[in-house]
Amino acid sequence: MSSLSHAVKNLVKDLTELNVKFAFVGALAIGARGRTRQTIDADVAVSVLNNEDSQKLVDQLVLMRYGINNIYKNGSSIGLARLFSKDTDNSLVELDFLFALSGIEKEVVETAEVLEIWPGLFAPIASIPALLAMKARCQELPERIQDKADLVTQLIPAASENDIIEARKLIKIIEERGFNDGRNLLLAFDNLVISVKKTS
Repeated sequence: MSSLSHAVKNLVKDLTELNVKFAFVGALAIGARGRTRQTIDADVAVSVLNNEDSQKLVDQLVLMRYGINNIYKNGSSIGLARLFSKDTDNSLVELDFLFALSGIEKEVVETAEVLEIWPGLFAPIASIPALLAMKARCQELPERIQDKADLVTQLIPAASENDIIEARKLIKIIEERGFNDGRNLLLAFDNLVISVKKTS
């Protein structure tokens, strides 16, 4: 078992025992949905009621021997908490917990479905529309070039018309909640979908 798979297996067990509502996103989710995408870390969207619950979960994980790498704030709230796996042999595996980064973490978790990540390891995985929307939020940021690449090579080609419709609804929610940083995410997403569909 690889360092990542071992760390993820323990994480799924721990989050389940803590009754946390979560879903894997990012490369791990793309891979679970049958699209090849290598990764050395794991991204987890977490549904919480408020920032106090976000901090409580981070504190609980630290007590369970997970290490803190960094905490990224979105205003006064924890947007993302980057932790290290609690396993001594896999302590450098990074685990990103998304609490209030995209603005749709709750919807991402609610629409997730349980899939097999590795043989025998099942966990909630974000839907294609949720992955499209989360990537669309970052597609034009220069430091997040991989997100646009994932959209172009992995997600849009695999998306159905209904997936695109549902993704647009989620992108609108991101904009309505102010997580777009003033950018027209929907227009950029629509243009990218048209471009990819033309060449596929």
